[in-house]
Amino acid sequence: MLKPILLTITLLAVLFNTASMAKTNWSSPSFTYLNGSGYELGDNHRQIITFEYASANSWGDMFLFMDRAESSNGDNSTYSEVSPRIHITAFELGVIENLYFTPVAEFGPETNWLAGLGTDLNIPYFQYAKLSLYYKYNGDGDSSEQLTLSWAVPLYENILVDGFIDVMGSYQKDNGFTSASSINATSQLKYNLSSYLGLDTPLYVGIEYVHWNSKYGVAGVDERNVNALVKYHF
Repeated sequence: MLKPILLTITLLAVLFNTASMAKTNWSSPSFTYLNGSGYELGDNHRQIITFEYASANSWGDMFLFMDRAESSNGDNSTYSEVSPRIHITAFELGVIENLYFTPVAEFGPETNWLAGLGTDLNIPYFQYAKLSLYYKYNGDGDSSEQLTLSWAVPLYENILVDGFIDVMGSYQKDNGFTSASSINATSQLKYNLSSYLGLDTPLYVGIEYVHWNSKYGVAGVDERNVNALVKYHF
């Protein structure tokens, strides 16, 4: 219990202390609307509204989001993450650049805390690629490991493909069950309409595809679903 508390204090201290002295190089808040079927563990059809905020700062960068899911059967849920990357040192080793300390807080049915190290990957044609390895303090059981890759590739002038891959290790839960190892690969293909509408910030339409093996650590529950997508940056 002590380690998650210490990680919480560290994360809050980093966020509040750096905010007062940080220079923001750029920031991008956005809202996304998703509508689709094929969901597992609950109602098949859902609508999701997501708020995201990304920024690059003098101390590193920040990404946070909050999902609000509404199901056709009346069920609803809220999930959020706060994920800063605090720059430790700059270096180049092949495609690997920079080193970051990467604490993460996950707020959902359970509160999980992650701490790890991350790096940038300099890959041709990619807008960005970020890789992090975490030690994860699970709120419902033992600790585990997680590997996360986030990425974006521009295609032509107005088309963007981006997404993430989470590889999560198995662990023993407090209720005696085992959470199986899990892979969540989620990607979005979207087209920017802003130039046609005279907007100063991107307005995307497209699709999101979720390929999730052992969803939420439930062995044999594999999700494959496609969502219609509208995303507006402001």
